[in-house]
Amino acid sequence: MREFVVTLRCGKRYTVKAEQFRFESGYLAFLVTPLGSVASNDPFAGVIGLIEQSQVITLVDREHLVSEEKCDSISGHYVVGSADDCPIPF
Repeated sequence: MREFVVTLRCGKRYTVKAEQFRFESGYLAFLVTPLGSVASNDPFAGVIGLIEQSQVITLVDREHLVSEEKCDSISGHYVVGSADDCPIPF
């Protein structure tokens, strides 16, 4: 199991213990290996957490995290497209 630190736009930060993560249908899914018989019957077998992908600012493996600080929420949705459409806000 690995620990992942996830920071959200609302200013919340979670540490999630999982074996892996994947992006599924607009969500960041954290997974563990399900028990053999459960995996064949349940489409959500092994999923221990779902976070809406557009709310995620950062995802870091905790083992490699050097420091962590309190953060403020980020207003608005910034989507990087062409430079003329939506400039990066800094």
